[in-house]
Amino acid sequence: MRRGGAVLAALTIVTGGAVAGASGAGAVSTGSAAGQLDEMWQNLLRPCHDTSAQFPDLGPCYRNGFSDFGMLGNYKGAYSGVKEVDPGANATFTAVVVAQEAAFQVAAPEVNVDVTSVTHHAPKGFQFVRVRVTGETPTPTPPWPVVDLDSTATVDPVTGDVTVTAPDGGWALQPGRNGNMFAGGAVVLVFEYKAPDVALDGTNGFTFTGTGVPASDGWVASGNTRVLPAGGMGSTGSAGS
Repeated sequence: MRRGGAVLAALTIVTGGAVAGASGAGAVSTGSAAGQLDEMWQNLLRPCHDTSAQFPDLGPCYRNGFSDFGMLGNYKGAYSGVKEVDPGANATFTAVVVAQEAAFQVAAPEVNVDVTSVTHHAPKGFQFVRVRVTGETPTPTPPWPVVDLDSTATVDPVTGDVTVTAPDGGWALQPGRNGNMFAGGAVVLVFEYKAPDVALDGTNGFTFTGTGVPASDGWVASGNTRVLPAGGMGSTGSAGS
């Protein structure tokens, strides 16, 4: 297992299907050319507002967030979150587990393809507020049906990691189609936290368990989130904003 994607740039501009990125310090200029360019775009462009994971804002807009993904067995883990957040503000992080076609190619048809738990490692000092778990099954034409799923969340008192567990039998994932192509079902977890009141910089990520999923030797996908110094230029707490 190893992450297959790098942290995306803070700025995403989509024009005619082309995607351009410019990394930088976001709300606080580092004095470098990249940092100044990033701050300029942040001042010029409106924040991105995604309707849903299926329908992201195509811009041009400024995206205060990162994105990463990795593979664990026959499942893909996609992860996104806020890059910068104000002290004491709420921030969201989204973990998505998608079953690849090979996950359904099991010898016994009665074997379910499911996810049994997801563990999220929050940035240092962040306080867990809530999590929403939904399931999606791709259909030939959008929008895909989305259903709320039952879950139980437990916070590790030592690490602060949040483990969300499915009911007995797991969250079942169904095969589907995106247009004419195969597309596996997914479980989507949106974690909400309150940022600490002090400026901190910390890594975060997630891993998961499920049918035929090998043990993880680390986080399947990860990112980095920085709490801005008090009194600095404001930033939102959503990667889609």
